[in-house]
Amino acid sequence: MQAVVALAAMAAVTTIQVTPSEAVTGGAAVADGDYRFAVHLTDGVSHGCTGTLVSPYWILTAKDCVANAEGPIKAQIGKADLTASAGHDRTIVRSVTHPTLNLALSRITLPVNDITFPRIGTTAVTAGESLTILGYGRTRTTWVGLLHKATIAVTGVEADTLAIANVDETAPTTCKGDAGGPAIRETSTGVEVVAVHSASYQGGCLGSTATRRDAVETRLDGAASWIATTIAVKPRTDFNNDGKADVAGINPANDMVLYAGDGTGKVASPAPMWETGGKWAGSHAFTAGDFNGDGFSDIAIIDSQNNMRLYTGDGAGQLKNAGLMWETGGKWAGSHAFTAGDFNSDNILDIAVIDSQNSMRLYANDGTGQLSNKGIMFGATGAWINHQAFAGGDFNGDGKADIAIIDSQNSMRLYAGDGAGKLINKGIMFGATGAWINHQAFAGGDFNSDGKADIAIIDSQNSLRLYAGDGLGTLANKGIMNGTTGAWANWKWLAS
Repeated sequence: MQAVVALAAMAAVTTIQVTPSEAVTGGAAVADGDYRFAVHLTDGVSHGCTGTLVSPYWILTAKDCVANAEGPIKAQIGKADLTASAGHDRTIVRSVTHPTLNLALSRITLPVNDITFPRIGTTAVTAGESLTILGYGRTRTTWVGLLHKATIAVTGVEADTLAIANVDETAPTTCKGDAGGPAIRETSTGVEVVAVHSASYQGGCLGSTATRRDAVETRLDGAASWIATTIAVKPRTDFNNDGKADVAGINPANDMVLYAGDGTGKVASPAPMWETGGKWAGSHAFTAGDFNGDGFSDIAIIDSQNNMRLYTGDGAGQLKNAGLMWETGGKWAGSHAFTAGDFNSDNILDIAVIDSQNSMRLYANDGTGQLSNKGIMFGATGAWINHQAFAGGDFNGDGKADIAIIDSQNSMRLYAGDGAGKLINKGIMFGATGAWINHQAFAGGDFNSDGKADIAIIDSQNSLRLYAGDGLGTLANKGIMNGTTGAWANWKWLAS
């Protein structure tokens, strides 16, 4: 964090040296409860920065703030006073840096659900425009600990950066600790983040002998699409992190393999997700999703010992054994189908399972891959006897996780989630009663990239077939996704 880089000094149109990623705001302390999207970042060793919460899981900051951290980066969110304000404490699990700009997006372990996020400004900032800057760093007289704000003027505009200066000529603009913080427009329709603090001359900052008081910001209007793509919620079966739904399954040789989706309803040739040699023999009923909060798709599976086990994905189609999701001892014996979804609307992926008593039961995830029993989701004990494979997804387009299931009459039926862990029977999704006899394992996902949940299923002819969802709870047959008729004979499971 002590490196010095050369940036164009936009006010003077010359190239000089400024100090990156260590800035802070001169101005007034922010009232508790204001600008709750502001984030204080620290590695607990040598440096602190500022950031902006832009989604339940993602913080926008400067690349310099995450590149050289000496320890795990902690995030304090929604705290005007770091020692006294209520808010949230999180840990950064990974960061994605922009390929050319001084920007980073950092993912936190657990979501924050009670803060309104600012928009990312897509309209270019103009010279002379007045903005508000926020930061947790030093002022001219104090060290870190409080969120401050100041009004600044844009004094120059370059292709990727802005030059700014405090409207109070006697005050610093940004100082150590402010780097990565937001420059914002406050409009009648809400707050827009238009730039991120990148570098400062540090004049007027506590402990600095510099005299120049202006600073440099990284523009966001050209990075808006990168931000949107990075923070977008990926399909829960997207094992290679390309934004397209894949199909994972245990093949007839008892190997776990990945069929990468192309986003048009087809899947590619298989690739192993784990060493081959029948290692998954005896494992049954499994589902996919990000269970540990790192943004990559994982697999939860009942193993050959009837324990619920988590295999975390690396975003490149490979898995790692991350241990038990529930106590050992074969507690999942007799559970014969399950799927994933955010059934209780806390932005954390849960598991719904037909248990050994033939009840549909919700197991809520704590965000780290551990489960807790939240009770029956629909009907009485035993109500789901003879129901077969099922899959989760938002099939009716209301933003809540639903369940599609082949019922005891061999009909594909929709049970809509209410967002509170319960289900509502919404009727048949396709065909007549009994139309899905001899259909086997299936998976839910947006396989054709139209924003609506679909179903990929091994049909009665042993073909992998796509049934596209219309977002209203019904399906349309779109043909074979991979191979020829009968190519999927003897497959045991797909990630639901």
